[in-house]
Amino acid sequence: MKIAIIGSGVAGLTAAHLLHQQHDIAVYESSNHIGGHVNTIDLYAEEIPVSIDTGFIVFNNWTYPSFEKLIGELNIQIQDSEMSFSAKCEATGFEWSGSGLQSLIFNNDNWKQLKPYQIFYDIVRFKKLALAFLDQTDKKQSLGDFLNLNKFSTAFIKYYILPMGAAIWSSTLVQINHYPARSFLTFFKNHGLLNLKVRPQWKTIVGGSKQYVSELIKPFKNKIHTNTAVKNVKRVAGRVEIFSEGRAPEYFDHVIFACHSDQVLSLLDHSSSNEIKVLGNIQYQKNIAVLHTDESTMPVRKSAWSSWNYLVPVEDTGNANVTYYMNRLQNLKCKQDYFVTLNPYQEINASKIIKTIDYMHPVFDQHAIEAQQQHDSISGQNNTWYCGAYWRNGFHEDGVWSAIRAVEQFNRFINDEKLYLQRAS
Repeated sequence: MKIAIIGSGVAGLTAAHLLHQQHDIAVYESSNHIGGHVNTIDLYAEEIPVSIDTGFIVFNNWTYPSFEKLIGELNIQIQDSEMSFSAKCEATGFEWSGSGLQSLIFNNDNWKQLKPYQIFYDIVRFKKLALAFLDQTDKKQSLGDFLNLNKFSTAFIKYYILPMGAAIWSSTLVQINHYPARSFLTFFKNHGLLNLKVRPQWKTIVGGSKQYVSELIKPFKNKIHTNTAVKNVKRVAGRVEIFSEGRAPEYFDHVIFACHSDQVLSLLDHSSSNEIKVLGNIQYQKNIAVLHTDESTMPVRKSAWSSWNYLVPVEDTGNANVTYYMNRLQNLKCKQDYFVTLNPYQEINASKIIKTIDYMHPVFDQHAIEAQQQHDSISGQNNTWYCGAYWRNGFHEDGVWSAIRAVEQFNRFINDEKLYLQRAS
């Protein structure tokens, strides 16, 4: 079979990895970069080479089974990473940091006025109520509704749970407040965030995440067409025709869309009403990532510096405001501190900026969650298949998982078709 794969992020590359031995594949990538959110920047610090990830950075041994299996097959070297979190309120100067309940540190001259004991109390209560909610109800309730109905304190909501969720999903506090409660709490449960004692061990790839991409694509690198933007996809008479920049139109038996949901609709000629409805309900937003060495983006007190550091601004900026401390996340062996800041709220010293990169992240509201459940209603129809991290939680594991699902569905379709032809002959 001739199969076109549109997009070279983790989902597209995983699909190519699973299909290239038995099928004639072509991977279309609009830019010159292969790997999507795998974006490792190579630098020299004190004459020591360092590789810093700016998109995909960490994974864990609990909730990344498909990705762990993939890099295990590739013999990729990994190392432990430290996962801690801090939040800073610009209006009050209040800061807290920690990797768990026992390690919470509050940094502020007037911290007693903010009732940290209430935050401790609510953390314990949140676990119990979240588990009860997941066991007893299937209500379409937002996280904000869940928090308000259970009378959580303002301090817990504003300085703890919303910033943590916003950092995880690269979202604003407002967006996280409207996040579907069941999806949010299920994610927290699966990732050990409702467990006050036992947490997963987070990992990072030695030398940066580019290492696994380089190994993954070796067998089919010549099948990846970079700087080849797809302009139009036509599906006619059981075949798929791809029109792209710099290449003649080409026919395929099937197409796998491994790009973003909003990109699909701009490429498809004569999208079905169902495709328009499902894909149109999963939106994306831009986040600007800045790799730099300006420590002014971090908490004032160095004792509060954590792997993930969220800033709660005076006014809502409409963007996530989080800084990743790369030395801690990737165990960088250098004295220079490196940071990646999403959507800088305050101006970063221009002389300390190394690289600025635009990323697009899915927005998971109730419409998106409901659209995810309709995947099978469009994938496999009209010789068209869909995968991408947006079909679940938006993380690397979800990209791998979605590609495996799409390929398994495709293989079942092919086997059923062969069986039908055998019986008909």
